[in-house]
Order: sequence, then C-alpha cells, then structure tokens
Amino acid sequence: MSEEFLRNRMYAYAANSNLRQVSKIFTDANEAAKVAEEALSILQVEDDRVVENRLVSLLDYDNFDLVKLFVTNKHKIFYATKLKRAQSEAEKKALEAELSHSAIGKLLLEELEGKTSAQEFAKRDRTVRGLQDDFLVRGKGAMDVDEEDGPSGDSTAALLAGLPKLRLEDLSFQGSNHFMANERCELPEKSWRVQKKGYEEIHVPALKAPVVSTEQLKAIRDLPSWMHPCFGGVQHLNRVQSKLCDYALSEEGGNMLLCAPTGSGKTNVALLCMLGMISRFRNADDGSVKLSEFKIVYVAPMKALVHECVQNFSKRLEPLNITVKELSGDQSLTAAEIAATQIIVTTPEKWDVITRKAGDRAYLQFVRLMIVDEIHLLHDERGAVLESIIGRTIRTCEETKDQVRMVGLSATLPNYEDVAAFMRVDPKEGLFYFDNSFRPVPLQQQFIGITEKKSLKKVALMNEICYEKALLHAGRNQMLIFTHSRADTMKTARALVEMCQANDTLSKFVREGSASSEILRAEAPNAKHPELQELLKYGFAFHHAGLTRSDRTLVEDLFADKHVQVLVSTATLAWGVNLPVHTVIIKGTQVYSPEQGRWTELSALDILQMMGRAGRYGLDSEGEGIIMTQHSELQYYLSLMNQQLPIESHLIKRLPESLNAEIVLGTISTLKDAVEWLGYSYLYVRMIRNPRLYQVSVDAVHDDPYLFQRRMALCYAAVSQLEKRGMVQFNRTTGNVVSNYVGKVASYYYVTHETMDTYVKQLRPSMQDIELFRLLSQSAEFSNMFVRPEEKLELNKLIQRVPVPIKESVEEPACKINVLLQAYISKLKLEGFALSADMTFIQQSAARLFRCLFELAWKKKWASVAVKLLELAIMVDRKLWRSQSPLRQFTAIPDSPLRQFTAIPDVLIRKLERISDIPWSRYVDLTPQDLGEMVKLPKMGKTLHKFVHMLPRVHIDLRAYPLSRSLLRLDIACTPDFEHSEAVHGRSVVFWVMVEDGDGQTLLHIEPMTLFFSHKGAASATTHVSCTVPLVTPLPPQYFLRVMADRWLHAHQVIPISFQHLLLPEKFPVPTAVLDLKPVTTAQLSDGRVRGFVEAGDLSETPDGAAGISTLNSLQTQTFHALHETDAPVLVCAPAGSGKQLCLELALTRYLSQFYSAEAPLPRKVVYLCPHQDWCTAVARTWALKGQTFFPAADEGSRVVLLSGDALMDYEAMKQADVVVSTPENWALVSLKWKQRKAIQQVGLYLLDHVQLIASGGALGGDVSASTYEMVISRARFMATTVFQQLAEDDDDDGDADARRWKFPARFVSCGYATANAKDVGDWLGVSAAQQFYFTPQQSPGTVALAVTPSEHHDQNVRMSSVAKHMFSSIGAVYRAAAANGGATPRAMVFVPMRKQARLLAIDLVSYLNNRRLAATTHQRGDERKVQLPAELAQRVASAAVVQDRALREVLQFGVGYIYEGQSSGEQQLVMELYTRGLIGVLFVPFRMSTAVHGVHVPQVYVLDTQYFEGQLGVEAEVDAAELLHMVGRARHCQFRGHVQVYCPAAKRDQVERVLTQLLPIESRIHTQVGDHLLAEMVSRTIETKTDSVDFLTWTFLYRRLAKNPNFYGLLGTSVRHISDYLSELVEESLSELQETHFVAVEDNELDVSPLNLGMIASYYGLSSDTIAIVANSLTAKSRIKAMVEVLSCAVEWEAAVPLRQPAEEWPLLAALARQVADAAGDKQGPQLLQRLLGQRDASHAGAEADQSLSDMARKVMIVWYSYQRRLSLSYELRYDLNQFLRGVQKLLHATVDVLSSQGWLKTTLAAMELHQCVIQGVSESDSSLLQLPHVTRETAQTWKEAHGVESIVDFVQLEDDNVRSALLQSLSPTQVSDIA
Repeated sequence: MSEEFLRNRMYAYAANSNLRQVSKIFTDANEAAKVAEEALSILQVEDDRVVENRLVSLLDYDNFDLVKLFVTNKHKIFYATKLKRAQSEAEKKALEAELSHSAIGKLLLEELEGKTSAQEFAKRDRTVRGLQDDFLVRGKGAMDVDEEDGPSGDSTAALLAGLPKLRLEDLSFQGSNHFMANERCELPEKSWRVQKKGYEEIHVPALKAPVVSTEQLKAIRDLPSWMHPCFGGVQHLNRVQSKLCDYALSEEGGNMLLCAPTGSGKTNVALLCMLGMISRFRNADDGSVKLSEFKIVYVAPMKALVHECVQNFSKRLEPLNITVKELSGDQSLTAAEIAATQIIVTTPEKWDVITRKAGDRAYLQFVRLMIVDEIHLLHDERGAVLESIIGRTIRTCEETKDQVRMVGLSATLPNYEDVAAFMRVDPKEGLFYFDNSFRPVPLQQQFIGITEKKSLKKVALMNEICYEKALLHAGRNQMLIFTHSRADTMKTARALVEMCQANDTLSKFVREGSASSEILRAEAPNAKHPELQELLKYGFAFHHAGLTRSDRTLVEDLFADKHVQVLVSTATLAWGVNLPVHTVIIKGTQVYSPEQGRWTELSALDILQMMGRAGRYGLDSEGEGIIMTQHSELQYYLSLMNQQLPIESHLIKRLPESLNAEIVLGTISTLKDAVEWLGYSYLYVRMIRNPRLYQVSVDAVHDDPYLFQRRMALCYAAVSQLEKRGMVQFNRTTGNVVSNYVGKVASYYYVTHETMDTYVKQLRPSMQDIELFRLLSQSAEFSNMFVRPEEKLELNKLIQRVPVPIKESVEEPACKINVLLQAYISKLKLEGFALSADMTFIQQSAARLFRCLFELAWKKKWASVAVKLLELAIMVDRKLWRSQSPLRQFTAIPDSPLRQFTAIPDVLIRKLERISDIPWSRYVDLTPQDLGEMVKLPKMGKTLHKFVHMLPRVHIDLRAYPLSRSLLRLDIACTPDFEHSEAVHGRSVVFWVMVEDGDGQTLLHIEPMTLFFSHKGAASATTHVSCTVPLVTPLPPQYFLRVMADRWLHAHQVIPISFQHLLLPEKFPVPTAVLDLKPVTTAQLSDGRVRGFVEAGDLSETPDGAAGISTLNSLQTQTFHALHETDAPVLVCAPAGSGKQLCLELALTRYLSQFYSAEAPLPRKVVYLCPHQDWCTAVARTWALKGQTFFPAADEGSRVVLLSGDALMDYEAMKQADVVVSTPENWALVSLKWKQRKAIQQVGLYLLDHVQLIASGGALGGDVSASTYEMVISRARFMATTVFQQLAEDDDDDGDADARRWKFPARFVSCGYATANAKDVGDWLGVSAAQQFYFTPQQSPGTVALAVTPSEHHDQNVRMSSVAKHMFSSIGAVYRAAAANGGATPRAMVFVPMRKQARLLAIDLVSYLNNRRLAATTHQRGDERKVQLPAELAQRVASAAVVQDRALREVLQFGVGYIYEGQSSGEQQLVMELYTRGLIGVLFVPFRMSTAVHGVHVPQVYVLDTQYFEGQLGVEAEVDAAELLHMVGRARHCQFRGHVQVYCPAAKRDQVERVLTQLLPIESRIHTQVGDHLLAEMVSRTIETKTDSVDFLTWTFLYRRLAKNPNFYGLLGTSVRHISDYLSELVEESLSELQETHFVAVEDNELDVSPLNLGMIASYYGLSSDTIAIVANSLTAKSRIKAMVEVLSCAVEWEAAVPLRQPAEEWPLLAALARQVADAAGDKQGPQLLQRLLGQRDASHAGAEADQSLSDMARKVMIVWYSYQRRLSLSYELRYDLNQFLRGVQKLLHATVDVLSSQGWLKTTLAAMELHQCVIQGVSESDSSLLQLPHVTRETAQTWKEAHGVESIVDFVQLEDDNVRSALLQSLSPTQVSDIA
C-alpha cells in the first residue's frame, strides 16, 4: 500500500477525531470511552432516523449539533475507524474488498486514494443515501429532473425494454397503518419494566422541557386589534403557538409544517394561518374583507371532526363575517353556496373527489390557503388520498402560478423533515418541530402487554388491571377508560363496580354523605338507561353514541363537575366532546374493521386522540396515559408514543387508482408525465430517504440518484394493470396514455380497478335484480369480508326475510353481502355488533357502486338494465323497495316543515300498499276525497293529496320529426308538474332523459336535465332538451321517451313516440364526384386583371409557407368552367376550408372583366350577401384592395361599398357603387322599396355566401337572421325575374347597344357548406343540375385528422377544466415533437364558449408551456421564453394605450393571444396581425367570435366543448352545426394536413360526429316568422291580396321542402292539397295576428290586404311586429322617459343582439351596477328603481313579493342603458353588450317617435326625442347639459357650477370674462380644449 494511500487513510481517520468531542461532554474518561464505543456501534445502523434518535438518547438534546455531525459523516467515521483498528494487512484487505462491493464503500475508497475530494464525497454520499435535502425542499420540478438526469431523449419503447417487471402487490406494506419500519424502540431514560402474572408493564416517565428564561408567551393584545375577538377570553398563546405566531400570520409566509404533541393547540395555529390569509384581503381603512376573492380549505381527518371544526371556526370568525361550510360525503354545496363561503371544511376523500373531477374552478380558483390537519395520516391506509391531493395542489400551483399556501398540522413525528420535503416547506423558516416535552401537560405513559391467550381470562385480566389503576387514583383523580364497543362500555363499568363491591372499596371513589354522593343519587333517576341509573349512584358511568341525547348530556355534565369518578366510553368522547381527565386508559387496541372484515389494531390517529385527553391544563402537573394491548404489539405503541415510528407512504397499494384519476383529470397523458407526477408524492421522498425499505438497492440509487427508472417501473406496472382491465389505452411506442369511459367512470365514482374489471366482464344487458345484487356483492371493495361461524344462524334468518332470492350458500361472502344490503333496504334490525358494522360499511358503498354500474350500462346503450340500476341506487339511498309506497320517501326528511306527515301512522301507508288495483301513476289524478276514501280516513285526504303531488314529475311536450331517412330529431320541453319544497327537494331536481328503442332494450340517447327553483319554490322556465336519434330499417312502430328522477323512486314518466304517421323524407341525391382533372393555374387566366385579383389570395391570411394563390385546388378546378366561363347560376356546396371564397371571386372577376369599363360604371351591380357582419367587413376590405386591378385607385373606396343598416344612406352609397357587400338584414331594408328604387333593380350578379344559414334551428344551424336570409333571396329572385320580364317586353327599336347591355337575367352564384339536400337548394335558386356541385367532407382538398373526445362531466365548468388539460397536453406533444425535429412550431387555434374561458386558458397555457420549456412559436428566444417581435410591434404590445388588457399584454409576450367580444378594435387587430404573421402560436377564440377569424387556416384546431349557455332558455345549448363546421374548417387547407380535436359532452358525442362526418339536410325556418316577412312585402306592394301571399311563398325554400320532408313542418301528407292547405292556413293565421294588432287591414272581400301605419313603421326600420306592438300598446299620452326605457327594454330584438350569460357570473356585476344607478337616483326613487331593475334577484327585498313583470333580458338592457347614461365603468362582456345595445337602440327610438307622433301625443313624442338625444350624448335627462361637452365629467360640471355658477352650455358660451373661462378649462389639456372649441 502506497504512502499516499496511508496518508489519505490517516486523513480519513482524522474524521474519527469527532468522537473525541465526546470527552468534552463526559469528563470521566472511562465513561467517555464507553459512550464513544456505543456511538460507534450506533453508526453502523443503516436507517438515519434510527441513528439520530439513538444518538440523541445517548448524547442528549443539548448536543444536537454533534449528533447531526455524526449522522452526516457516519460512513466515513465508521469505516475509517475500522480500517485504523485493523490488526493485520489481511484484515485491511478484506475490509477494502468488502467496501468495494457497495456504492458507499467505493466512494470512501476513492476519497482515501485521493480520487475524490472530501466535499465531493459528502455530496455523493448524500445522494446515494437519499439525502438530497435541497432538491426536496426547494421542490425542484420532477420535469427538470427527467430532462437533466433521466433518459428523456430515449423513446418510451427503449426505456421500457430495460425496466424490471414489478408486482405492486409485492411492494405494498403488510399491515397498512400498523406497519413498522423501525427495527426496535429505544426507551427514554428512566423508563422501567415490571413482569406480572399474565402481563408486562412498561413505565415511561413524563418528559418535561426546560423553560428558557428568554422565552415569552405571545399576548393576544400584541396581535392586531381586529383579531382579538377571534380568541375569546384567551390572554396568551401557548409556547408552541407563540414560537410560530409571526410566521403563521405573515402575509408573505410560505408553506408550513407544525409537528407538535396532541393538545398543544394546533387548532389555534390553524386559526392564526387563517387570520394571516384574511389579512391579505382586508381593507385597513374600513376593516372590510374582500370575501369573494379568497377561499380557505381545511382538511380534517374524519367526518366526525368536520362538523366540530365548522362550529368552532364559525363561532370564532363570526366577528369578521366569515362563512364556514361543511363539504363532506353527507353535505354538498351548490355553486351559490360555494360563492358565499370563505372556509370549506372537508375530508381528504371528499376533497380528492372534488379536485379529481377536473379541478372544478368553482372550488379551486380562489383557494389561497389549504390546511391539512393530522397529516401523519400519511401512514394510514388513507394516506394515499392525502398524497394525491397535496401533490395535485402543488402541481396545480406550479402550472397555474396560483399562490396556495400549504399548512400541515401533525403529531410529533420522527421523520418530520420528509413530510416537510413532500410539502415543499422551507426547513429554515416554515418547519416547526416540538417534541413531547412541549406537551401542555407532560404525559406519564404506561404500556401493558397482555400475555394471556384465552379470551375470557384476557377480558377478566384487563378488567382487574383497570380496577387496580382506578383504585390508585380513587378519590384523587378522575379516570377515563376507552373501550371499542358500546356493549363493552357497560360491561366494563359494571365489572369495576362489582369488584369494588367485592373488595369494599366503593367509598374510596365517592364518600358516603359527600356532596357528590348526594348529587349522584339525585340525578341517577333522571337517566333513561336502567343500567346507567344503577351505576351513577356509585360514581361510575358509561357513554356511547347509542345512549339518548339526554343521557349523554347528563353523563358529560356530571363528569365535568367531577361527580362521576370513572367514566367508561367509546371513542366518541375522544373525537366529539372535549373532556380532559388526569388518567386515560385504553382498554385493548383491537377494533372491528368492516373494510377488512376482521378485528384490527387501532390507528395511530385514534390512539393519539385518546391519549390527548390525558392531563388537565392548569390543574395537573402531569397526566397519565395507559395503553393495554397484546404483548406482541408493545413495540408499535412504544414507538408511536415516543416518536420512533417513521411515517411511511402507502401510495403503492393505491397507485393504479391514483394514477387513473390523474389520467382522467388530464394531468398525465404519457408515461413520462406519470413519472413526473410520482415525483410529487411522499412515496418518492421516502424512496430517496430509505430506498432499502422500498426494495430499491443502494447501487440503484447511486446509478440513478433521482430514481427515474424506479418511478418509471412503478408507473409502468400501474398503467399495465389499468390497461389490462380496459381502463386506459397505452401506446408502448410513444408512451401515450389515454383514458376511456371505463377509467373515467372508475375515477368519478371512486371505484377500484379490480371492481371495474369485474363489472365490465360480468355486466349484461338482460340482468334482473337477482343478478345485479349478486354482481354488486362481488365488488373488490368487499373482498375482505367473510362469514364467521357465529353469524350463520342470523344470516339464515335474514335470507328468509329479504325480498330478492339469493342463490349462494350462506358460507359464501357474496351471500352475506347480498343479504345485508337487502336487510338495510328493508330496514331490518340486526343482533350482532359485527354484522351491524358490516351492514353499515356495505350501505356506504352500495349506492355509489350501483350508480357506477348505471353509468357503465348507459354507456353501453343498455336501456333496461340501466333503468334497473338507477332504481337500485335510489332504493339504497331511500331504504325503499319498488313494491313499497313512494310516500315512504317523505318520512326521512330531517328538520323539515313536513312534520305533520311523519305523524301519519305507518299503518296508513301500508293500507295504500295493499291497494294493488290502482297503479301509482293514477294517484296523481285522484282528488283528496278519493284518497281519503281509499284509506278510510277522509281527514287524511288533503295530506295524502299534498304529498302525492310533491313527488317530482314533469309535464312533457314532445315534437318528433325526421331530418333524413335515418335520423330523427326530438324537441322535448319539460315543465315542473309538482309542488316544490326546498326542504324536501332542494334548489334543484335532476332528471334523466332517455330515448329507448321499441323493445326498451337499447338506449338511443341519454342526458341529464336539471330543473332549478328559486328560494320561494318558483320553478324556472320550461327546460328544453333537443337530440337526434337514429332511425332503423325496418321502421319500428314506436320509440319510448323516459324522463326519470335521479333521486326519487317512482318519479318517472314513459311516453311513446309513435311512428304511425311518420313520413320519411325523400332519399338524398348522390354527391358530386370529384373528377381527376389537371389543376387550373393562374397562368391560364388570359385577363391580367383577373389573374392579379386571383393571385392576391385572401389578404386577411397568408397560410404558413404560402404567398398568394397560383394553383386552384381540385374542387375549384372542377367548378372553374361553370363559374368563370359561363353566365349560368351556380351552386357550390363544399366542406369548410375548401376555398369557396375563391369560387365567388371567379364569378365576380368574370362579371367585372365582361362589363367593367374605366369610362363608365358597371351596367348592373354586384351584390354580395353573407349573414356574418364581420365576414362582410373582411370581404369588403379585401375586395377593395384586390379590386385595384379593375378599379382606379382614386375611386376604389366608392366602387366597393359595405352597407351599414341606415336605409337612406346605404341607398345613396350603393347608387355610386359597383360592388355592394351586405348582411341580409341590411339588404332587406335597402331592397324593401325595390319597385321605386332603380339602383336596386340594376343588380346583375348576386353572390350568396354561406347559403346553408337559411336553416336556423334545423340540423345545420345558423343565426337569427336565417329566415331573413331566405326571404331576401326569395325577394331577389322574384325581383330579378320580374325586372327581366319587363326588360324583355320593352322592345329596343333603336338598337341601342347600351340598352342591350341591360337585358340579361341576374345571375345567382351561391356557396355554402356541404349539405345532403343541396339539390333542393339549387333547384330553389334556379340552378340547373349541371351547375350544381355538392361535395362531401371526405372530398375536401384539405385533409383533416378529426377526433371527437367525449367528456363525462355534466357541469360545463368542470368539463372545460378537464378538456383543457388534455388540450394542453396535446399542444405540448406537438410542440415537443417540432422542437425535436427542428421544424417550425405549428400554429393552433382554440375555440371556447366564453371570453372568460379564453382569458383563463391562455394564462394557464403560458404557465404550462413555460414549465415544460416549450415554445408557442419559433420566434421565442432564450430562457425568458418571450417572443422576439419587430420593434414597432413590440412597442404596440407593451403599450397600455393599445393593449388595455393587462393579461393579454402578458400572454402575448409568450406567444399566446386571445380575442373576444367587446375587445377594442386596436387590440383585436394587433392580435390578429401577430397571429397571421406567425409571431404568436396559439389563439383562443370565443364561439361568438369564430367568424372573426375568416380566412385564417392553421394546422391545429381545438374546440373545447360544443355547448354554450343560452340565456333565453336558461340551459346549455348546442353550438350551431354551421358554426362548428366553420371552426373545424380552420384546419382544412391544401398545403398541410390539419388536426382537429373536438371535445363535447358524452351524451352529445354521436350527434357531434354526425355533424362533422355526415351530410345533413337543411330545412326552412321562414314559417316561424312569416308574418313579419309578408308584412314587408305588403309595404313594398309585392303582396296586395291573400293569393299574392300564397304565391310569394312559392318562391321560398319552404315551398321546395314541404313535399320533401312534410313531417318537419307538421304536414301529414305530400299531395298538392296538403301543401295548398298548409300554405293557406299559414297565411291566414299570420294575417289574422297582424290584423288584430292593427298592422294590416283586410278588406271586406276578405282577399285584399294593405299595410297600416304600424306595419309600415315596423317594415321601414326592420323591426319585429311584436316590438312595435309592445311600444304601441304600452305607451300612452302620459308616458315619459322612465316608462319608455322600460318598454323599449322589452323589445324582442335584444334577444338576438344582447346575450344572457351564466346568471352566477353576470348578475353580481349587473346587481352592482344597478345599485350604483339606484344610489344616483336618490333616497326617494332609488329603492323602487332597484327593485324594478333586479326583481327577484334583489337580495335587499328577498322577503318582499318579487317583481315578475319583466324578463331577465329586459332588466339587463335597462341596467346597461342606465349605466351608459351614468357613464359607469363596465366589464369586457358588458362593454360588448353596450355596443350591441347602441347599434339597435336608435332604430327603436326612431320607430317610437313615429309611433307616438302618429297618435298625436306631442309631449310624449318630445320626451321620446329627448331620450334619443340622451342616448346620443350618453347622459340622463336630469344631467347638466355641460356633460354634452367633450371631456367634461360630472365632477367637472359640479365644480363649474359651485365655483363660477356655470350650469349649462348657454352659461358657458355667454361667459364674458376670459379669465373665468380659462380657469374653467385649466384642468384640460390643449387638445381637449380644442375638442370643446
């Protein structure tokens, strides 16, 4: 061995000199040497925690720094010492060889040889032993670990190839919460043992911590004064609370972990943390708290504690107006209750369910503090749940950047640092550890290990021990004895009394003649329990939940007053009632566990809680705790009570379920995501700290310090199990993991993967109740349940009494489960305690499991079994069989006002049940008298009638009509038809709407429907449900519609959908075949002007890598000849994104090239019509620019005109124009008087875009302008035909060439989306068969990979959160692949229902991408991940003047943007410019803004949900199919393959897939508004008789479709007679309504018709006749401005212009505005105005009768109107609503003036004109006229009035003193002054 080696070895040995520091502690050399040797022997133990604990016991806490030094260098000290002490070279060689076989030894040898520095050794040694404290505490992201240390670049298949195959069952700890990782327990100093007959006693003295002289308790008065009331009469915090008070209250405090003994006041610590969080949202000026901006979640370990915590915190925080609510399995919260709650107290399981349901933002978005009590529950079986929710919260915070403070409260733990690392607690600031010495009352412990084996002798021995211990304290201290069954409490108390009587020691407990003795004798007779009466006289008592409330209270009071000396109780006194006592005895530690089907040891949580009752603060110097247990369990309880039981993770046992929940949630989409997720678990921390315990070798840790491979192996094993059971789909090549419906159902209902496997394999469509009960009994949740011999007799008796036969033998567990469940439903009483516990456990899971089966059944489309399963779930909930009376459901309503019903004898209901000849469905038709006679009790008739009508049912209106020969549409309207009571039904009732086939076996459609009720029980409006179901061949006689209540038995209706009179539509023609033609290029266009026009492409968008258009796609090529080389009408129907815009341009350029001359305008004009205003704007702008090839630059603006809606101005503009771009509504106004307006007649080319939008409400939907679009086209065709006939008759004798240029028919070129009945559209438009082109989606030139992903969640907020995570993952995968391949980052477009969602998701996506180091665009640079923009654009983005939305400014810098309604034009233009130039990569677009991205095509499109809130109906409505196709079309382009992901509700999946993949027909909707359209034609004199009306309707698309699909329009036949009668009846009904409202006059001959004044006003302004009727009928000669505002707010036009959003989100904003408006109105008028504006939503008038005369829409319009006049600040959404309001209100005011003036009401007319001026100026009638001046505010006007007496504009103008005028204007800038001038 070299000299250097020896020198290095000596250096290593120098570390051993640390042992010499022992001599500084122990002055005796012998003692020091002995201690040093003992310390050296301790260092060879592997577990650092054991080493640390033993060294602390050896060296004492005062030398903790030395202990840490030894632990840190234990390997170096131990092995270097052994090398030094080696007696021979051979011994040294052997030791070196031994070292070389271990990773630690290799490191040590490297250092001794000089290859590794001491610092490097220490670092690597910590890594090998799993002591990466910095990594764990700082919370270094697991993703970072994977990228740096894991083989992230390898493919998943390569990673899996080298993984070991793990069996999770073998890795799970046996014994669950009773598992012990420590090898032995070191007893504290001065502990002693004693052996006695049948048992052993171990005594542990109380540990008392020395009080530091400088330690001061925190006085409550030192806290902020507003906190004082929260602490009641407490003067000081205790030692524990005082030490952490400042950090708990800190507004900047981070995560915190407190480990302290039971009874040290952890509840007050939680309160301090709550107050610290509340202080962040407290206004220091007025003391108010922003209650709506934060929420606190307190996770209690048990439901029993949840209610106690709610009461405690509610009382203490009441002075701050903080609302505390319970959220547990028994209590759920509505959205409104959540909004009004600041502190939510819940259990781990309930919070797991809530957060795994996609992280519902209603619960999570405002959570700022999460407190987890008793976090040592991690060591319990339920610990996996805690790991899940804590890890999920931490990951969510990192993803969203939300700051959620995590606080953990725990008993004293040995490995508290591990828990702190798991919670991401800073150990220097947020970790607070207090050992048992900090217990308020020190605890002396006794552990008694029973060695007796025989049961009876053991019980007797334990009673004797209790007697002996009680006798020691008799007369001095009270004693509390805990037993674990109700019967045992009474038996133990009786046994103690009998032993006292036998030994004559009763007087030692209560002296004869003492006050206590007299009181006990006086109170004993008050007890209702006879045994308790007897025992109380002797000072003994028992207590359990089975006693009456009065008996429990009596015992508690007598014990609290120290009269009862010995109390025997179950754990209810440990958890529920706080009764501290000097001595606590836990008599036995075994308790029956129905989950495991056997007697198990008490959990650590129970033990600590019971022992926490020992010691009375302020009365006892120390308490005494005694645990009696089996001798074999002594070490466990010794370790537990002396902080030597490490907390281990039990996640492996629940790993598949936990992983499945995250996959369903969307946080895991690949195996590597799962590995990252596992890095956030406590399991990961413990695997690093103690790898050997988790079967990870030290060498594996050395090779893979972050355990990437181990985590991968665990996750792979879990995913493989899920895949095997059909819960996920796993791609081993890519590593992608996708959940299916089985996995989603399992996650939603909290079901194990073994149970799901059983259900999927055994559930069948024809199962009956017998099989279903048997299937449930095979659930894995009951796998530990078995039949005990003593139970067989009672089970056999029960089998004879339950109604559903059981085939299994009584020996089988399935039989026991089955019979106990039926016994529970039947309300049978059981004798055995274990059987009762088993039944309770079974019923707790049964309803949930039946609902799981129900959802599986309906997903498989099995109708019959689904109905049965739902009924079974309800039966378990209601404890009611189908055969029993439904009225039994009203007997179990707690604290309800229906107490008179509970007084009805049960015999009365049994009488009803015996009347079998009247089915329950008939009861609703019976009168009270009938019901009274049925039961032979006439007086009970009214009561029975009331409750019969309280059972939920609905009145159903159904309309069924075919859309095609294979598709039927159902429009269902459900109206509540029962008496609602909030105490009985709650605020809402859920129904299931099911459509079944003729056999009742197959579910064709199913979806939930919720009926909402107000606080007074008023039902919401009728709820509408629409769906499409397939029609089968041959056609069955009928389908069935079933509407079934979700929580009520016998509350369902079934109605047949008869097909007896069903007439199927005609077969649709075969679509046009795509021909294999050579593509047309622009070079083939001979006219250079045309070529330039076409090549410019769509100037609004240049696709990635493209510059204009040089080649036409296949569809454009095929239609080129018809469009550009003929003058015939053409119809092109093709999928979205097929280039239909260019088709219209080909027709336009042909027309321009034929007839345009620079010297003269076009002989006849071009009109482009499209229902979308923003589309028209884009087309007008594009054509004006591209038209420069035809039009001179000087007049290009006038050649292309966009109509504005002002008929007069539009007509004047179009007379000078060549090309007119308009919406149907605007063109309808201009073309109304076409007979008098020559320019209207001079139209030679109609370009009709999106012609499919004539079909609003059909299979393909448009918007509300659909019927107007159809009528405008019909009018144009009628007009074109009429004008051409007149020109043809006008023979040109002069041969004038110019005149001949006029004589050609107007050409109609139409484009639309692909439809099944496009031929009918073409025939209607006069297009010949040769010029009709209709292509299927599969024929599109741009290929699209389309995926429809269903979401199981019914609530849209939850659904959006869920699908957003999947969308993020998908975008991340695409960007990751692009980065790996070095390609450009493809752009993505995301469509969402609302602006709010666009904004939130954009922010979340930025966080998601930044956390994963992904770029949204290739223009992002550096680690900052910000986009590198050109200087000018960067300046605009950073400018608050251009981008006012701060969130938008932020996300734009990271390559993400969003647009929305109400956005300023500057913001929207900037975002679209950045997006089209590829400077941002992801754009979020609300549904209503989908047309704003006209012409933009991107490779990726995501549609997040297909439903939006329809405010008029108050339901979630389906997005229009045409709009959905338009969204999908954004990914269709011939230059790339698009990818589209559509997320939708599971119930709508089939419907959405049909829309996207099949050709569906369109139907006319003109018959729904035919009256207004006929009225317009009467005004234009096109219609003068009823015959003319019928003739005009023959020009409509309606006429074409009547014979093709008669049932859609309500016809029963297709003959000419049927159609003629239908049209005649339609005209008669419409004209009759118009005549009754004085819009038209019908002459005496009953044929001639003419418009009246009101009709002409309505048509002139394009307003609904209903609106004009409201104005004419509501306003009088005495009406003034206030009445006019209210009347005009009821106009029907607002329904289309102003959207109603979710009430929970919108009405708080509207209510705040309404209150500001009311405040401005003054004290006299304000309250009345507020009531009028808010109606039933006015909380201040909740007790008054709500004003129901106005609709929500009218109230909203009024609030927006008044807010505009008061110039109040509006939100983004309301700003959009205001713009919509201002666009429409002027027409309404003009029409109102005309209506009033025609009545001759001068004052009222002048008031209307004044109101019009107020709207223009943005002021109210009472405001100063000065507000009409620019930049003058109300404050400015008030200042001018008070300072200088200027009250009006006249006063201002007449000012003669220039100095005064200058003084008035001094606050304004020169620019503002010039505006005023």
